[in-house]
Amino acid sequence: MARRDRPSRSRTPDAEQRHREAALDETLADTFPASDPLSSDPNPDDETAMPGATAIGVDDVVERGGGRKLTVALIGATGFVGSALLNEALRRGHRVTAIVRHPERLVARPGVTGVAADVNDPARLASLVRGHDAVISAFNPGWKNSNLHDEQLRGTTSIIAAIEQAGVTRVLWVGGASGLEVAPGVRGIDNPDLPDWVRPGALATIEALEQLRRTRNLDWSFLAPSAELTLGERTGTFRLGGDQLLVDATGRSHVSVQDYAMAMIDELERPAHVRQRFTVGY
Repeated sequence: MARRDRPSRSRTPDAEQRHREAALDETLADTFPASDPLSSDPNPDDETAMPGATAIGVDDVVERGGGRKLTVALIGATGFVGSALLNEALRRGHRVTAIVRHPERLVARPGVTGVAADVNDPARLASLVRGHDAVISAFNPGWKNSNLHDEQLRGTTSIIAAIEQAGVTRVLWVGGASGLEVAPGVRGIDNPDLPDWVRPGALATIEALEQLRRTRNLDWSFLAPSAELTLGERTGTFRLGGDQLLVDATGRSHVSVQDYAMAMIDELERPAHVRQRFTVGY
């Protein structure tokens, strides 16, 4: 059975805004790097649910993985987020072409084919993704990369060009939480206390969303995580939201990478956020 949230306790708009800003100050200083700077989060209580947040339980998505098996090109399949996406897609019976820099790091198993590619070679990339039902991008040039912003931006441009050249229309993108609103008109990236090492990747991820919005023929979905994206459990119980950062009753914004992957593959199987950004958290 799907979990029932407790009735929310009312807050004044000012109190709600102070609560969200305080939560952001606490979580952004300790953000775990996802594929892009900052993630989004789930919530066990409805008290702090942001507008449009939807509770999802294990039974709410009927027969996860029980529908048509899809062919998926997954870019960045050996990274922190990419490996979780690979595991979830294979668990549901989809066939995955894992496009990575080092295919030797992939564990051989049924349903996955590893191929090496440079994301900055759009012709090669297009040849690899052509014919797939969907492309998932978990590309990240590396958090220790001194030229992170520019390389991520260049890679994003190349990936989008390759997908368009290949004629694939369904695209799912691993986003970041910094572009989400923490108060009306205020994004996480606007916080002056955002760690300096997070900011370049955060900006590049926000710009990736803008690039997707400018496309005409792509049915993209951009999934932003919570502020904390960590290795945890695959619970199957989380909330989905829109453009606002999700926080729980304690003011914490968090989600496990396993549940993040579940939300992404749910979207792959049953599109509900086409040409939209959405987020996941507890």
